[in-house]
Amino acid sequence: MGCSNSLALQPRRAGNMSGSVPNGLYQGLISHNDLGDVVVPAKLKIELKDGTLYGDWEVFDHAGLTNSQWSSIFSEHLSAAASESCPFSLLDEQMLCWAWTSSPQQQLVSSDSPGSASDDQANGKIRLRCMTQVGCQDVIRGEILERGVKKRPQPVAQWDFRRGHFADLKANNSPKFQRYGHAYQADDGLVLSGDGFVVTEPLNLAQDLKAKTLEVWVAFHDSAQRDVGVMGVGLMDGRGALFDAVAYNQRGPRQWLNCSEFFNRTHTVGGAEESWANRSSSEFLRLVITYEENGRIQIYRNGMKYGQSYKTHGPVLLRKDSRVVFGVRHVWPFIAEDGSQSYEGTGHFEGVVQKAMLYDRALSEEEIHSGSFEMWSVHGAPYSDPEGDLNLKDLLKEFDGVKPARIAETKLKALTVPQLQRMVRYAARSCHNWPQRDGLTRNDMWSLNLYDLAKWLILPLTKPHKCSMVELFVRGDQPAVYFVSHWWGERIIEMLYCLVSHSESRNLKRDSGYWVCAYANNQWTLDNELSSNPETSSFYLAMTDERCRGVLVVLDPEATAFTRIWCAFEEFVALDITDALCRCGSTRPWSLDVVTFFKGEGTLLTQDTTVKDCTDHKPQLAKSTREARFPMQVLGHGLMLDLATAQATSKDDEIRVNEWMERKGGTKVANHRLRAVFAILAWRQCLTSNAEGSSDVEKLKLGSILRSDESLKVLRLDLSFLWLLQDRDVEALADGIPMSSLESVWLGFEWCTQLTNQAVVALGHKLRGASQLRDLHVSFFECTGIMGQAAAEFFYEICFSKKHLEVLMICFPQTMGDGDILKIVEALTQQPGLQDALLKELKLSFRGCEGMTDRAIEHFITWQPPQTMSSLKLCFAGCRLSAASLDSLSEWLARSLTSKTRSHLTVCLNFQQCLRIEEQAFHHLKDSLSKIPSLNFTLETPYFSDDGGGTVASTSSKHRIKQLSDKGLNLSALPRV
Repeated sequence: MGCSNSLALQPRRAGNMSGSVPNGLYQGLISHNDLGDVVVPAKLKIELKDGTLYGDWEVFDHAGLTNSQWSSIFSEHLSAAASESCPFSLLDEQMLCWAWTSSPQQQLVSSDSPGSASDDQANGKIRLRCMTQVGCQDVIRGEILERGVKKRPQPVAQWDFRRGHFADLKANNSPKFQRYGHAYQADDGLVLSGDGFVVTEPLNLAQDLKAKTLEVWVAFHDSAQRDVGVMGVGLMDGRGALFDAVAYNQRGPRQWLNCSEFFNRTHTVGGAEESWANRSSSEFLRLVITYEENGRIQIYRNGMKYGQSYKTHGPVLLRKDSRVVFGVRHVWPFIAEDGSQSYEGTGHFEGVVQKAMLYDRALSEEEIHSGSFEMWSVHGAPYSDPEGDLNLKDLLKEFDGVKPARIAETKLKALTVPQLQRMVRYAARSCHNWPQRDGLTRNDMWSLNLYDLAKWLILPLTKPHKCSMVELFVRGDQPAVYFVSHWWGERIIEMLYCLVSHSESRNLKRDSGYWVCAYANNQWTLDNELSSNPETSSFYLAMTDERCRGVLVVLDPEATAFTRIWCAFEEFVALDITDALCRCGSTRPWSLDVVTFFKGEGTLLTQDTTVKDCTDHKPQLAKSTREARFPMQVLGHGLMLDLATAQATSKDDEIRVNEWMERKGGTKVANHRLRAVFAILAWRQCLTSNAEGSSDVEKLKLGSILRSDESLKVLRLDLSFLWLLQDRDVEALADGIPMSSLESVWLGFEWCTQLTNQAVVALGHKLRGASQLRDLHVSFFECTGIMGQAAAEFFYEICFSKKHLEVLMICFPQTMGDGDILKIVEALTQQPGLQDALLKELKLSFRGCEGMTDRAIEHFITWQPPQTMSSLKLCFAGCRLSAASLDSLSEWLARSLTSKTRSHLTVCLNFQQCLRIEEQAFHHLKDSLSKIPSLNFTLETPYFSDDGGGTVASTSSKHRIKQLSDKGLNLSALPRV
């Protein structure tokens, strides 16, 4: 939370104004443009009393703005509210005298004013007496400028392409334009279909410009489009004519940059990539590029600096008769067949341009910050009845003509992010007319929750049709991709932030559905939705639908969701589904994700790496960086949750759900399971947030919490890239793992270079007792402090008494040598229990083990793969092997896999960077494998093509090696083994 401040404003006009503007409370909000006009990081209240304006503002620490920057923003917007907005329309021609005060000691004093400001403190506010004398205007304006508060800059040209808005702009700074191709105006703005653009008439500026600023508000149809321009300016009189343009995805992937003729002033700036491939047309980005007279160029995105500035040769004159183009980078003229002049452009953009401005100087960073905010002001008494004429009139204006699509199954009534945004935008415009549940306090976007939204929007809008809210937005079934577990008291603006963050991280499509009970359930037939049996409720059916990928738990700072009985039920079911999928070995994607609103954004915890994480070269490191922002205090609530205390609005619901949980093992077991989930999620952050390593783990008793979950079946924890991870940290983890029930373990220690043999000995000894394991994945890649002998002993230990083991994947450190393979083979052939296991998949990675030679392969091929095995993956990348090893392996595979009892086998071999293996060995491999009809084969090799790039070969049962050219194998890229 940021700080609260007070300010006072003095409307100045001759005579007494109190009779012309009524006393009362005037509330407003400030909106940042990260998600169109709906994201509200601050709230503002204005009170007019006896000719004096009082303002209180409260701001969240958002967007990196300082307190002084916020003061400028609020002063400016409060001034605008007093001089331009509806309650103060009578003051349009009058000077507004005002001051911002961060403390009661700061005052605005004008010596030329007959009525000096006096200090009348009440609840921390400053009162300024009315100044009625006209002569003090200049003095007051000077006082304001000294405090750094400036009027918003005026553009020399501007365009608003929203239908009906262009006519409202003044003709002298809004040049007319001509559309070409598929470009048309709609309610949202100028719609460009990828082959259309707009060219304006000459600007006719007063003079040539040595500095300038371009500003454009734009929305994507597809952020994967390449080499496109949004707004450009220049003479546009030929292919080589000077121009500058706001361009996208040209030299940097999915990044913004300035494009210019022959790239003279074009450089990548290192800004963030646009991550959501299909942005809604309502999600507008505000892009600004400033061009200083000395040649320095800076890009801004939504009011914040985007990448680094850079300097070019300058100044570059913008001719006063230049034109502006939209939807392309630049255009050039040609004579059409009918003799008229037309234009042809390059870099066609697909999306929507809402509005644009051209300024005759380079705007300052503060001015650009301020321009990112918009304000609504309302006045008058709040509405008293949700079904009253005033509220229904507002609803009719927004949702007139909406007809419900009748959906039979509630589990198919999921909500998409754009549909939620539509409701939030309406709420942002209307919620100040809705009193809170106490009936007295007005709502704003930092107080509005689902209880309020249901009362003032959902119920009045759905009553005529007796349907769910979702049915008013869709045409047919809309299944859930994720089920949302949340508290109704969560602020809807924060939930929107959380869903957007989750959707981006998971790379979900725009039409992906989130099942949210308030919108999916028919509020007029709730008895049918909830049912007497929780397993027939809409909640349960939506979560267990085969198309649902998981549960997203939305938490407020106090984790209130854990105190609500239906949320407890949802988390309980999520864990049951996890266990069921583990037991049957299902490949169905399923995750329990946790998200909270923190410092202006949704911060996400996941049990696995997300699609967005995997776009990074080091996905696990990207996951760690993302989760480091999650607030520890929220995790703390998860570690102490107690479902036995959870309550519901309906006592009957509370009784039914508690009885169901008792039949499933009771809330005590559920508490241990859920606390263990949060312990695992918190483990890495505890290690990274404290230089002493495990002290936070010990302080929060994570090991004890994890050990208490005696029903734990799945453990996924990746500590990769924790450079300072110590042996004691791994020992603490091993001590906390409950072994009796574990069926699946995934542990990552890649690049933990401080670990030694002591760590793997402790972990191996602990995993030795996990007799119920079905799959085990452990990686020690680049753990250079662990010796090969200790790693081989670790493998021997974990293979002990594993009768149920089906999947075994181990990545060894680079210290493995020839002799260490003997211990691996001994474990595979002699360990009690492993020979009786139904081992289906084995992956052993010796990547980078330069101590391994042909002798290691000779040791390894003494092992015989079991008949149950369907997949074998061996990585010898970077080992010191020769063609002799490949010959030995090919003969071994042919000998081992000729059994008639084997129906199918997939073999993957990785020999990247094994430069001693020659091409002829691949031909011999082909001949050997051609005798095996049931083999699918993948090979990654060090074979070099003419361009010197690494290559990969693939074979299948019918075509072992698909094509051999004169130069060798025709190779295609496949994932690493």
